[in-house]
Amino acid sequence: MTSRRGETQKPIRVVLVDDHPLWRNTIKKVLEHRGFATVVGEAEDGDEAFDVARASTPHVVVMDIDLPTMNGIDATRELHASMPDVKVLVLAASNERTQVLRAVEAGASGYLLKRAGAEEVKEAVRRVHAGELAFPPSLASLVLGELRHPGITDDRGPPGHSFRREGDYWTVEYAGSTFRLKDTRGVRYLAQLLYEPGREFHALDLVAVDRGERTADSGDAGPVLDADAKAAYRRRLEDLQQDIDEAVEWGDRERESRARQEMDAIAEQIAGAVGLGGRDRRAASVSERARVNVTLAIKSTLSKIADHAPELAQHLSTTIRTGTFCLYSPDPRVPILWQH
Repeated sequence: MTSRRGETQKPIRVVLVDDHPLWRNTIKKVLEHRGFATVVGEAEDGDEAFDVARASTPHVVVMDIDLPTMNGIDATRELHASMPDVKVLVLAASNERTQVLRAVEAGASGYLLKRAGAEEVKEAVRRVHAGELAFPPSLASLVLGELRHPGITDDRGPPGHSFRREGDYWTVEYAGSTFRLKDTRGVRYLAQLLYEPGREFHALDLVAVDRGERTADSGDAGPVLDADAKAAYRRRLEDLQQDIDEAVEWGDRERESRARQEMDAIAEQIAGAVGLGGRDRRAASVSERARVNVTLAIKSTLSKIADHAPELAQHLSTTIRTGTFCLYSPDPRVPILWQH
């Protein structure tokens, strides 16, 4: 294996612990690709894991939780006590809160869901081998909160941070400020991202979830902006014009500038969606139409949030990624868990 700096390094020695041979074989192929790691042992249950690890002296043990005889958490605890230099990466089917915290308490250096991609698994193995913690953003806040305040972390997240729907409005609480937003598609898209930090959503999936569908529609392409989207943008332009008029009257240049910038962005998007004679341009694909509509809806929502809580708007502007794939990725060193 060659490091990023070009030096040749020895493959990471790994033991795989899972009661499904097919799954072990899959992970083995992922890890041994291009000499990244060498699987030096395999085990089907917790009892066997300890014996295999003792005989093969691995750097990292990739451990399932649901195992016969001895479960993965007890096996992790035993390994950590007897072989503290061996790092344990839990690769489990569930990220249930209690299970994650029990694994950390037992000595696991990382925790990853089995649906993680090949590169995510390799990166987690690399990090725990290097003595780092390896948790996806969706779990990092939970783990850090527990490490800082053992025994008091709960499912609701830190008090004062909430994003919850109440009928036709959403109540938002952040850093001591509370305000309400009218229910819109953009607010609902944003809520989906906030509730699952670190999870990457395809724009089509956000649209499908909002519609209550299980899967996204990838059928024939339609207009870049559908009728509902154009109507929503017209309403938003009217609201922005009112904001500008009030800002001019009150001498609030910052608010005026912010509103004009959003108007320009919407006008540019509409211009790109409408051709000569006001005819709709056709989207290259349904995916492209979803990307455009979701991105603009979320950006419009962030602009509304800025009117109420500039600090929150700044936080979201730097942690929300929009486009074909959308993601909320807060800094794991500053955990924020949203109540809903």
